[in-house]
Amino acid sequence: MRALIAGYTREAGLRELERLIAQLARKVARRVVEHRERAAAGTASTSAKNAAYPDTVYVDNLIGPDTVNTLPEAAIAAFEDHGRVKRTIDTGVADAAEAMEQLAGLGIDMDDVGRTLEEQGVASFHDSFAPVLGALKAKTGQLAQG
Repeated sequence: MRALIAGYTREAGLRELERLIAQLARKVARRVVEHRERAAAGTASTSAKNAAYPDTVYVDNLIGPDTVNTLPEAAIAAFEDHGRVKRTIDTGVADAAEAMEQLAGLGIDMDDVGRTLEEQGVASFHDSFAPVLGALKAKTGQLAQG
């Protein structure tokens, strides 16, 4: 997401950008809750990429009904060690609209960012799942031959 947003923010003086990006994932998820949309959210790698963030930031803040969160092994281990099992997805919903307005004020088109991330996520899942399907097809062929 950082690389996509950087394309919108070539000017200096955007110190608040890092803070807004850090809050963005949970704010958007909370906005979905606010609009009562039922969604299953998943990503190939829900882990903190920035060492300044807690290693469970994208897990702790996205717990609630009607959510799915796929995790790499390191995130699972971190959550088992020190994560918080607490409904958080629908707390702070009022802040979500404000965060989106701030991002728009910085010239960041979150609709475009969202579409691009969705396209990249689907492509990533497809690329990682294709070998599994190939292996299953090969095994099915072997078993059919006896």
